[in-house]
Amino acid sequence: MVYVTLSDIKEFMGFSNKDMKIDGVQMSDAQFGAFVDTWEPTVAQMIHRYCNVTTFVPTLVTEYKNGRGASDDDTPTSDYLDSDVMFYLRNLYLTDDPIVAPIVYAPILVYEDTTPNGTPTWTLRTGRSAAAYGDYRVVSDAELTAIRFHANVPVKGNQNVKFTYYTGYAPASAQYGEIRLTVLRAFKNLIMLKKKTQEASTIRNYAVRDYSQMFEPFDESSVLSESEKSVLDRYKRYPLDGEMFY
Repeated sequence: MVYVTLSDIKEFMGFSNKDMKIDGVQMSDAQFGAFVDTWEPTVAQMIHRYCNVTTFVPTLVTEYKNGRGASDDDTPTSDYLDSDVMFYLRNLYLTDDPIVAPIVYAPILVYEDTTPNGTPTWTLRTGRSAAAYGDYRVVSDAELTAIRFHANVPVKGNQNVKFTYYTGYAPASAQYGEIRLTVLRAFKNLIMLKKKTQEASTIRNYAVRDYSQMFEPFDESSVLSESEKSVLDRYKRYPLDGEMFY
């Protein structure tokens, strides 16, 4: 699934293949489409890296955590600390589409490797519900989600707790629409950069001295400018010091 298509670019910018060149010759519509298909993932990746996310498209991801056991060894009962039973997800947790009611994404699945020092044995844990006491409950606040255990707390181990869940925004949501618009704006910057280079090359061929400095070096800010970043800051996942996400 892509954020923008050739049709989106044409509608948003009013450009067509007639405005684009390849090897000094006007592009065909198929070549312009290939150009968009080639560079759309690159523009999207710039945005993903800036926001510290895997993707904004609904995608199934798997995340591993370290079990901590009962770390309060200073007491006779070795009580569990909040940090022992709370596991924060790195990515946004997507459960359903609030606009399109029939679209419901599978809830998170939680597994524990019950033999962390031997051959992996992934045991599915049960979430709390109206019908079951369960082992854990899902806690979400301001797009930050945690799994809090109240029974069968994972034993101490390395990468012995596994979460499988959907991340991203529902395609019909306002957030996803704003992200798509930002991708379009960034792609517009890329096309305008190409257009400017084409025009500078054409003018230089006529040896017009006044336009001989129209070429500019490329850097990422030419595509992902501060204007786009100011919008993306609302969706950025900030890394935090410490062991919160481990």
